[in-house]
Amino acid sequence: MHPHSITPWTHGHAFVRFIHPVDIHFEEAVPIAALGLCVNLASAWLLRTHHDHDGDHIHHSSSHHHSHGARPGMAHRDTNFRAAYVHVLADAVTSVGAIAALSLAWAFGWGFMDPLVGLLGTIVMVTWSLSLIRSAGSVLLDAVPDPELARSIRRRIEVEGDLVSDLHVWQLGPGHAAVVASVVSDCPQAPAAYKRRLEGLIGLSHVTIEVNACAGARNGEQRVANGE
Repeated sequence: MHPHSITPWTHGHAFVRFIHPVDIHFEEAVPIAALGLCVNLASAWLLRTHHDHDGDHIHHSSSHHHSHGARPGMAHRDTNFRAAYVHVLADAVTSVGAIAALSLAWAFGWGFMDPLVGLLGTIVMVTWSLSLIRSAGSVLLDAVPDPELARSIRRRIEVEGDLVSDLHVWQLGPGHAAVVASVVSDCPQAPAAYKRRLEGLIGLSHVTIEVNACAGARNGEQRVANGE
């Protein structure tokens, strides 16, 4: 269950506790909250380690063959990992707040701290969930992840008389983008030559280049090459 699905319940329950306080068994609640924090931190560490390990297998596409199946899988995997990671982090943050609130209420009798932390936890979950929704929406809609990245790609390719006739940049997943570019040139080169111009662009994980000779080019032929 994702945090945003339980947010209305958490918010309503915390509000009711403000109006109708209940007795809290602190000697039971604090250890349980501490155990929950440990579980969530361990889960976050495992997810982060797994995600980083998978990221090590993602290289610039100039050293790999083209794979038509990479795009959907990459977006699905990264978004799911981030959703799980945000979930356990949100739980960890609320666990820390719960421990602090319960400790203060136990020591000083500040019963209002428990529902107050519940409301603050709701804000945390809503904020992180909205961020995740925006990120997932960008992947599903093939949105341009960074307009500056698209401009940088065009600037690097359009040298020595080469022109980009078509450029499509989309997000594969968090931190990873793909590009398909169609290049028109009087002196067309192999796709690998254009890919080398894009080396060093952060976040560019998948490159496909199509090369076309201008009408009337000196070789009088059209060269079309696809590659990654």
